[in-house]
Amino acid sequence: MGALGKSGEKSGTQAVEILTELVARAKRKGATAAEAMMVDGVSMSVSQRLGLRENLNRAEGRDGAPEGPRPRPS
Repeated sequence: MGALGKSGEKSGTQAVEILTELVARAKRKGATAAEAMMVDGVSMSVSQRLGLRENLNRAEGRDGAPEGPRPRPS
């Protein structure tokens, strides 16, 4: 599952390291300010009709991107 896999202290620490590196890269490329965010989530849904399960769905999502001003072209 990689750095952004299962929730927990280790993967949370790795996520912070990745985000910190993204901000540092943006600043090295000339950004005067930068922010980064990451969202990680899991959801489950179930529907039932007349006492019988109709649908069972599980979804996992992960998204992360630097935010803020883009570096100026050189």
